[in-house]
Amino acid sequence: MFRIFILFLAILLTFSCGEVSKSKIIKKSEIVKEDIKINYMSIDKKTFIQKCNDYLIETKESNNYLLNYLCKQECGYSCLKAFRITDNQQFLKKGLFLLSNECKNGIATSCLILGDYYSKLDNKDKAIEYYSKGCDLNNSVSCYKLAYIDKKSSLNHLLKACELEYPKACFDLGALHYKKNDYINAEKFLGKSCNLKYTKGCYLLAKIYLKDSKNIDKALNYLDKSCYLDIENACLYIGYIYYSGKGVKKDKIKALKYFKYACDNLNSGKGCSLSGIIFYGKKQSINSICYLKKGCDLKDGSGCLSLSLLFMKGEIFNKNPNKAIYYLNLAKDYGVRNDIMQYLCKAGLKEACGKKKR
Repeated sequence: MFRIFILFLAILLTFSCGEVSKSKIIKKSEIVKEDIKINYMSIDKKTFIQKCNDYLIETKESNNYLLNYLCKQECGYSCLKAFRITDNQQFLKKGLFLLSNECKNGIATSCLILGDYYSKLDNKDKAIEYYSKGCDLNNSVSCYKLAYIDKKSSLNHLLKACELEYPKACFDLGALHYKKNDYINAEKFLGKSCNLKYTKGCYLLAKIYLKDSKNIDKALNYLDKSCYLDIENACLYIGYIYYSGKGVKKDKIKALKYFKYACDNLNSGKGCSLSGIIFYGKKQSINSICYLKKGCDLKDGSGCLSLSLLFMKGEIFNKNPNKAIYYLNLAKDYGVRNDIMQYLCKAGLKEACGKKKR
């Protein structure tokens, strides 16, 4: 409902500044204004401020006409945002006054906003004051930020933020225990952060389970979850496991699934190159070339090296020494190790020996 209210308001304020069909717009705007008045009066002031804050935090709204209107309705954060756009001190003064009153009246996000404001000004005492008020009102983000500005009670604030289901707080607690080799508590907090869809939590939890071969199924489960939450390394890691058969039965089809996801969805050069290599082994020449080329274009040296060898051997392509050298030099530029080049040189690939030629 609040989003609809904002949408109508933005349209109203935009058109009220125009010149096209002015008489018709005025009539329509009067109707919209009446609707807005009804919507505004149908919710109490505190709820309106809470929804206004939530909307402005989520959308990063920067429409000055809209912010000005909301400021007139005494939504303090809109005044503060209007100040940042206009540099008008009256907006700043009004915004801080309203936000302070809102915080006193139990609107937790207003306390958080003030904490952020004073934190950016390096006013630590004021920042702690407002973050503390926000945390006391069970605002998880306030508790989290307080943990890193009030070092004396940092752990307690992180625990509360995690209890209030702020995923980054749970992850930080898990990572803290992980560094201390306390894997029981690390698993507890990382598991919670992962369940709250914090991707790093899933990935680090998988790494804990990989330490024990008995937990390989759990590790694979969390690597899979991390991959589809778009952590590139998780996709590559689980792909390598299936490709190499480390702790599991070799399965190149499953490996390809994860490598290909990393390439297609995350622009992973390594994922593209590895997909191309698997497609080559499956005699799917077109797919192999496409994925190796994409891997090389994304600056993964193994993709460039594979293309170089195909041009050198005349497999798939006709032999083309110039292109072979071109891709070989790209492979060197993109970090293919010297020992690999030396091995190829000893195996008789002269182009891998000595200095680069462009």
